[in-house]
Amino acid sequence: MPRKTCYICGQHPRVRKKDPWGKWQRVSDLRPAGGGRWVCSRCIAATVRGTVALALGREDVVEVMA
Repeated sequence: MPRKTCYICGQHPRVRKKDPWGKWQRVSDLRPAGGGRWVCSRCIAATVRGTVALALGREDVVEVMA
């Protein structure tokens, strides 16, 4: 089975979270995006920022992200 990667950036990010017993563990940061694809939270945040910037008419913010 191929490794799950973000369909936007192509990476497989991992984050540190605490389990119920207080120990740190590294878990995948990918979220289901529909159509069998996965997206990481960093790309979700960038997409949301770009959408908000477009809605507010802030083209300068969108150019910096590109």
